[in-house]
Amino acid sequence: MVNETPIAAKEAAAELLRLVLAGELSPQEAQDRWPDPNMNHHDLNVALHMLEHWEADDDIRAKDAKYASWQVAELEKMISELIGKDSAESKE
Repeated sequence: MVNETPIAAKEAAAELLRLVLAGELSPQEAQDRWPDPNMNHHDLNVALHMLEHWEADDDIRAKDAKYASWQVAELEKMISELIGKDSAESKE
């Protein structure tokens, strides 16, 4: 997704993370659709890093329910932060 605003990119990233958590999109599919990496926005970089860990830690989540729960909560928090920051920035 080229030429996106930071707000639009964060909304798109939040939706991709939501779809991954819902099992509607694989982590690789989300990475393939990720907003413009050349934007180099801190929140998007952190969210992408979390998505990469989500993909890499699939085997750990399968064995450790506590870790799985923590990782889901962290991704949900990131989704909220991406959306929350969008709302705050659009009001400025």
